[in-house]
Amino acid sequence: YFTEQFGLDQGLAGLIVGLFGLMNLLARVLGRLASDFCSKGWGMKGRLWIFITVQILEGLFLNVFSRMSVLGATIPILVIFLLLVQMSCGATFDVVHFVEPAATAFISGIVGAG
Repeated sequence: YFTEQFGLDQGLAGLIVGLFGLMNLLARVLGRLASDFCSKGWGMKGRLWIFITVQILEGLFLNVFSRMSVLGATIPILVIFLLLVQMSCGATFDVVHFVEPAATAFISGIVGAG
């Protein structure tokens, strides 16, 4: 995408896309912490609200990212989008252990597989 849209060479485009991997270090934990924080006041509804909110914001930032034409403005939008993607993963992992106990292993496998 970055080579075609912005005319970057593959090396630089690869470095930019590598941000996705770096976001794994912090953002999944943020999603889980946000889910835990919201569950303290609102229980499972709080967990689901943070999950839905992050998913909606993720979609909005993906839409904005797809319409960007200036590289310098695109990268911060990409970083926010990637943060939200990984936060939604963390929020998903946080809900798994509330599934029916008989199905927990099955659901954990599906969530873990992505």
